[in-house]
Amino acid sequence: MFTPHSLECFERELGATLAEFERGLQKAAPGAVSLLGAGLFFLQCGNVELRMTAQPHPPRRIGLFEIPVLKVTYRFSGGDDAERLALLGRLDRAMQRGGG
Repeated sequence: MFTPHSLECFERELGATLAEFERGLQKAAPGAVSLLGAGLFFLQCGNVELRMTAQPHPPRRIGLFEIPVLKVTYRFSGGDDAERLALLGRLDRAMQRGGG
């Protein structure tokens, strides 16, 4: 699992479209996701609040394959580190894709 240096604010790049990202959020936290604007999301799960800004970036190309790229800024408030890591783990699991 991805563990950032700080659980206050950090950035990541994800291989997803904005629509895929939003579906993953809804899957991870049904009923807890608010869309605040284009690419702006808010989640409240228990004591933890998470604001995310997702911005599409140019896709990565590997041979003939093209992978979408989102740069996402995560800003946590409330809750303790264990609660924040638990939410981050739920988000990561909900956004996993198939594989071997």
